[in-house]
Amino acid sequence: MISCSMCSKKFKAKWVLNQHLKRHTNEKPHKCNICGKEFATSSELNRHIRIHTGERPYNCHLCNVSFKQASARNQHLRTHFEEKSFCCLFCNSSFKRKFVLEQHIRLHLQERFYHCSSCPKAFQTSQQLRDHRTRSRGSNKTVLRHHCIFCDSNFFSEKGLMDRTIFLDTFKKSLTLVIIVKRIL
Repeated sequence: MISCSMCSKKFKAKWVLNQHLKRHTNEKPHKCNICGKEFATSSELNRHIRIHTGERPYNCHLCNVSFKQASARNQHLRTHFEEKSFCCLFCNSSFKRKFVLEQHIRLHLQERFYHCSSCPKAFQTSQQLRDHRTRSRGSNKTVLRHHCIFCDSNFFSEKGLMDRTIFLDTFKKSLTLVIIVKRIL
């Protein structure tokens, strides 16, 4: 084992230690030729470039869903084999972890616990807040080009708009079903 002289973290290989040392020196020799963002390692740059290209090279062999990162695919693969014991009362979706169900229910309730410190916006998930901060940095803010006619929200991508439209459609059907059941009872 080789130790980092700056933080005492231990590594099995010298090349891994060298990659780690770049974190301490803030050395970022790998630059994206599309947006100019710099990275400490070539693997970080390659992963970043997929944002621009939309490439999703890691496929689930069970359901053909594709992912930008192998780790995301591997996490997804576990969903095929683990029991999902936490069920949503709104839409009957099921989850293997309680906190994921709680996050999912926030979508139904429209609760927003993650507040931006730079503007009055709030978000349902920490990932949405991180995405917002990333898009809002600097003077070249991304234009919200995709407008939802149902909720008057704007989205950065057509996928974001479609996800919202599918969610609203599913949610409206769930609410209609709940109202019908309550009327029958």
